[in-house]
Amino acid sequence: MTNGLVQYVHSQNQANIMWSVDSADWRSGTDAIARNVLTQAQPGGIVLMHDGGGNRAPTVAALPRIIAELKRQGYEFVTIPELLEIADEYMSDEDIASQEQKAREMSESDEMPMYQSPLPY
Repeated sequence: MTNGLVQYVHSQNQANIMWSVDSADWRSGTDAIARNVLTQAQPGGIVLMHDGGGNRAPTVAALPRIIAELKRQGYEFVTIPELLEIADEYMSDEDIASQEQKAREMSESDEMPMYQSPLPY
C-alpha cells in the first residue's frame, strides 16, 4: 500500500488488518465461494467476505457449508482481537520486538506485506 493508509493508521495507534483468504464472493457463485475459502484456509487465517455491494445471497448460502467443514477440520472462529491475543501467547518477547520493529519500518515506508500467521501450526 503506497497511498498513505498504513502510515496514517499507525499514527492513530491503530492496526491495519489484512486478510489471508479472499473468498472472491463479489464475483463468484456459492460453490466457488466455498471452494475458495476451503482450499485457502489455514490456522490463524483471516477470510475476506463482503456484506454489501450487491446480491450477497451466494455468500450467505456458502457460509453454512464453509463453517461446517472448517469446524469438522478443527478450526475455531474468533474475532480479530481474540486472534491477536492468541498470537501473542505463542510469540516470544524477541518475536514481539521484531514484529514491532517491522511495523515501525513499514509505517515509515508505507508498505504492507502479505499476512503471515504467527501461530505455530
